[in-house]
Amino acid sequence: MEKIGSQPFVVQISSKAEWKSALPFYSIDNSKLQKSPVGDWFIQTIEVGTRSLDAIFLHGGVGKIRAAASCQYAILTWCPCFYLHFGTCGGVGQDICVRDIILAERTVVYDAIERMASQEALERSMSTQVELDFLPKELPLPVKRGTIASADQDLAKENVEFVRCHFDALGADWESAAVAKVCELNKIRCLILRGVTDLPSSTQAYSDYQSNTPLVMSQLLATLAAWAKILCSATLGVESAGDFD
Repeated sequence: MEKIGSQPFVVQISSKAEWKSALPFYSIDNSKLQKSPVGDWFIQTIEVGTRSLDAIFLHGGVGKIRAAASCQYAILTWCPCFYLHFGTCGGVGQDICVRDIILAERTVVYDAIERMASQEALERSMSTQVELDFLPKELPLPVKRGTIASADQDLAKENVEFVRCHFDALGADWESAAVAKVCELNKIRCLILRGVTDLPSSTQAYSDYQSNTPLVMSQLLATLAAWAKILCSATLGVESAGDFD
């Protein structure tokens, strides 16, 4: 099968539960994992129509610091043609349901506090608008497009209204804002897709997270080739998706 270019793309996955859900999807055991300073990784050939492209799957770790370090490491090490960040999140928006998929149009940080100057300026500097103009109308799976808010903490019930209203957020996680900002600074096209595993109103949020993580990760990974096809068309100069058939 003919390869599409020489550069791979990267799929960054953060938490252990998300990573453990990805490994069996590609029949990966410990013998196939490689080590890096930021986390384990493996390479997988993804079929895109009648052609193929190598994907680097990287276990980037939890939190904004680990996510930013892993993303920058991946960009410098593999020079990816584009970047994907797959994972889970908590639902924040009024109309968000468990297992909805959120496509980040914007990311924000909601746990940064400025006590000496302008809080508004700080929030604006940490916000990233994800460029999505290249996406077609028909996407590989139904998504809710909007803002994902990140912090180094789970979203507390008492903060839900603030994050929802102040940032107009649909979901909350630990890493998306970091990945989006690093990709923006490196001028790498990226897609951030997060599946909703739990809601702040639930009395068993952690149990919901554990049971729903494999389901949303499988849903995202099952459509990876279709997302890659769209990104190849937009990033590698292919005139139409049909050129891959």
